[in-house]
Amino acid sequence: MQKNDIITVEIESVSGDGSGVARFQGQVIFVPFSAVGDKVEVVIIKCAKSYAVGKVVKILSPSRTRKETDCEVFGKCGGCVFRHIDIKEEERIKTENVKSAMKKIGHIDVDVCDCVTPLEFSYRNKAQLPVSEDEKGLHCGFYASHSHRIIDKSIDCKTAPKVFGEISSYILSFMKREGISGYNEESSKGIVRHLYYRINARDEVMVCIVTSTRFLISKLIEDKLIKELCDNFPSIVSIFINYNPESTNVVLGRDFRLIFGEEYFEDEILGVKLKMSPDSFFQVNRKGADLLYKTAFSLLDKGHYENVYDLYCGIGSIGITLFSEMKKGTIGATAHRLLGIEIVEKAVECAKVNAMENGIDKAEFVACDSGEITKSGLFDKYPPSLVILDPPRKGTTTHLLDFLVEREVENILYISCDPATLARDMGYLYSKGYTSSSVHPINMFTGTKHCEAVCALHRKASQ
Repeated sequence: MQKNDIITVEIESVSGDGSGVARFQGQVIFVPFSAVGDKVEVVIIKCAKSYAVGKVVKILSPSRTRKETDCEVFGKCGGCVFRHIDIKEEERIKTENVKSAMKKIGHIDVDVCDCVTPLEFSYRNKAQLPVSEDEKGLHCGFYASHSHRIIDKSIDCKTAPKVFGEISSYILSFMKREGISGYNEESSKGIVRHLYYRINARDEVMVCIVTSTRFLISKLIEDKLIKELCDNFPSIVSIFINYNPESTNVVLGRDFRLIFGEEYFEDEILGVKLKMSPDSFFQVNRKGADLLYKTAFSLLDKGHYENVYDLYCGIGSIGITLFSEMKKGTIGATAHRLLGIEIVEKAVECAKVNAMENGIDKAEFVACDSGEITKSGLFDKYPPSLVILDPPRKGTTTHLLDFLVEREVENILYISCDPATLARDMGYLYSKGYTSSSVHPINMFTGTKHCEAVCALHRKASQ
């Protein structure tokens, strides 16, 4: 088999990145945007020693799980991989992928529950849309897969609320009228780099314009934009300018300047009101977070937890919500003290305010890298009864896991945005004498390859 060969295959399974998997003459073929049960004609676009990649030329016999896609840029935009199959099949695939990760990466035997979808459409409460300009004009939307080429029509994404696309279109028209340039990565010239949004449970919107200059040309232009946006979109409650002059792929710079409205944006999870700064981490799918947290809390043993640690705590959403649910008596457990660790200092400030405003008197938050927890000094002062882990996609560190093992932490609640790193970390803890509850996958990001999962780990009594 060689590049540009055209072959016929039947899709047998789906890989972790969402590609269909077939076999031809004993070789594995990955076929993006195919479905299990598809009989397809594909052209080989890449040939490696152990695998090949094919592109669908023609669907000869469609899978029963196929559906008409609802997005005209599906397959071009780099966001979604599953808009061509029904939601039950997407849940099945993600369940199987979590099971596979546990066996092949974690090397552990653990029960994996069926994946559950809390909300299928318009679930994003946050979006970051790159802006660029070239000889063809201004562009705004999501990037094409494995590139920094913007797909213009992705500005109206099915995973985000419609208002994000409407505000983006208005800002682009304003930029054209006022001669405000979009950023060009190749030349490092131009002003507007990204449009960044949040929307809360009350449908209020935060707008943040990321620029390569400190001002959007001038204060006069900024005032004009504020008036026009607020006149046309009364749901906007705050507007920020974020200054990012660096030649980098990182979206946000360190310098935020409020030009309209409230400094802190407010949202809620399970009825708990939470304030955040523009750069604070907050769950992207609010209804998904409600289910995720409820599921996590239900895995806790009944009883009293003297000191609860919320690591990678962000604005404190998990710990504060847990304490709120404990106060309601909904989970049969109680706790005395909440301790949070988070590397982003502004998020720590928000966590302190959120704890106070939600009536948690015994709370302490420290600005520190959770992966370097020994530097916080908290564990010596307050021995942990329960540790909550909600690390980034790369998972947590062996250093942190060893620290928890050495301190004989009995209860660990692990919330993960990547089943592969969850499986890796669970496997490590199993090797150190831990066992766990069932793993619960939650489909927070429908259409995409991503899947959240949660489990509770316990130190074996004999250890």
